[in-house]
Amino acid sequence: MLSLLSLLVFFTPGCSQADKVTDDSAAPEGDADADSDSDSDSDSDADSDSDSDADPPEAKLVLNELVSGNETGATDEAGQNEDWIELLNIGDAAADLSGWGLTDALGEKDPWPFPDTQALNPGERLLIWADEDLDDGPLHADFKLSGDGETLSLVNPDDEVTDAVSFPALNDDQAYARLPDGEGAWELSDTPSPGAENK
Repeated sequence: MLSLLSLLVFFTPGCSQADKVTDDSAAPEGDADADSDSDSDSDSDADSDSDSDADPPEAKLVLNELVSGNETGATDEAGQNEDWIELLNIGDAAADLSGWGLTDALGEKDPWPFPDTQALNPGERLLIWADEDLDDGPLHADFKLSGDGETLSLVNPDDEVTDAVSFPALNDDQAYARLPDGEGAWELSDTPSPGAENK
């Protein structure tokens, strides 16, 4: 009786190591590597797409500072204390000023045009003399700034106003400037800084 029982136990399915079921759901080692490579390629493609979607460098011109009653400050090529306007490129690409202009009489007359050869690199400033003395040089505008205040506009080649400032009456040697430099709100300043950072 005991020997028969032993035989039954010996031949019961599942007791033998050979009868163990292999788990086919696990991916072969080679497939895991392939998945890893595929993920890596996808990440690389995503990075590449991200790089290609980045915005290209652009110039951005702004009016940055002005003085409408220059009595003892900056002087032009002729040694004269003329009113002045500072332009600044706050973009990350060079700006070609061909076709651009300035005006204090928007809609009443054509803007004074910048010289065609004039360009501004990123972070570079340009001083324009508002004195109506066109014979004094290429950066002398055909209008003066009003001591009582007025609106000054920067116009692009498509006749669109890209920046403008309405400044108040200013004291002699007082500036109206963006603070912080290049991108802040316009404020009165008793320390004009032609060609340098507004502080």
